Amino acid sequence: MKIRGGVLLLGLWFMLGCSSSGGGGGGSAGGAGSSASAGASGSADSSVVGGSSGALTSAGAPGHAGATASAGAPAGDPPFISDPDNAYTSAIQVAGGYVYWLSGTHKLARAAVDGSGAKFVFSHAQKDANTIAIGGFALDADNIYFTDSGDGAAGTRGVYKIALDGSGTPSKLADGTNPFGIAIDGDTLCFTDGADLRQVKTTGGEVTTLVRGAVDYRTKLVISKNYVYFPSDFEGAASAEDLYRWPLGVAAPPDGSAGAGGSSAGAGGSSAGTGGSSAGAGGSSAPMGSSPQKISTVSGTAEILLATRTDAESVYWVAGGSAYKWSDSANAASEVAVVTEPNISPPRYVLLAYDNTLYWVGSATSIFSSSGAIYSQRLPSGTRTTVSTLQPDSLAADDKYLYGTVGKGIARIPR
Repeated sequence: MKIRGGVLLLGLWFMLGCSSSGGGGGGSAGGAGSSASAGASGSADSSVVGGSSGALTSAGAPGHAGATASAGAPAGDPPFISDPDNAYTSAIQVAGGYVYWLSGTHKLARAAVDGSGAKFVFSHAQKDANTIAIGGFALDADNIYFTDSGDGAAGTRGVYKIALDGSGTPSKLADGTNPFGIAIDGDTLCFTDGADLRQVKTTGGEVTTLVRGAVDYRTKLVISKNYVYFPSDFEGAASAEDLYRWPLGVAAPPDGSAGAGGSSAGAGGSSAGTGGSSAGAGGSSAPMGSSPQKISTVSGTAEILLATRTDAESVYWVAGGSAYKWSDSANAASEVAVVTEPNISPPRYVLLAYDNTLYWVGSATSIFSSSGAIYSQRLPSGTRTTVSTLQPDSLAADDKYLYGTVGKGIARIPR
């Protein structure tokens, strides 16, 4: 796996200083992360905070799908949830009437969606504030699942779970050497561990290595219909990524051919494996010795931006200036929206699919620009709309609102 130096430094800068992880609420969710030392207890600290009462309204000009967004939506003063530690927020998710996020590098926090009751649900024992101890998490109806990737004894690293309200102590589900990205669907949990992709049940037990040498700490994951999806450049393109998938429960061959150095998946994203064996849509097995199935038909100009939740059992991602959707029924990828034009750079870190609508954050000139917005487009043929002039580092949604991590707080924006 080749790590591009500039991207590596940029990724660390965003995660330590600007909170760049993406997330979403509901559906099959995924994130990136590291978690807590075994035996550490969740914090019961509760810093209840308020928010201002104004709200942003949606605005946009009619036109063809992918048309240039209108000038920014009316500025407003949306309700905010302040982080209890006044730390940078990232990796937001929504479930069961609560908003969850990463607070800095060592804590998990939550608050009710009305902004009340903000508190920590877990605090990692801190030795070095600049070490990413908790990089992300995933949720189900009962628990938070997270990965401990550092800032403690090597033996404490791994995958853990704790109750949604932070009660009790974390229980360890799997060991790891450098676990980070994480996704969950039903009773199956997938996580990155160094350059490898692994699987374990949400109750713990045997850990299966699915793919070797194809991921890193930046890799986002999502699970859908018995497959785990992940971006990678393992086929050898140093400046571009593609999107791949691998069937759950199928172990990588001992020789490592399911990963770096494996044979190339067929062009067009419809074949996989040595000899072009098909990894059929919706299937749960693949021929041993095969490579992950490449499903993207267009490579990312640098990275693939994967939406870390499914919507209507579909997987969405951005490559270059367009958003794509994987259809199991067609066993093919299709373009669903244009998300960039000459004056709007493509999103690099924020993409959310919710209720047949895509949401993304674009900048007017570059990812370093101070001007930009949250955009949305109803699928399959809606018009691009400017939702807000805020530029959150991660987005989640429920039926009424978008929630975004903005600096040291959470913004709530009407959908």
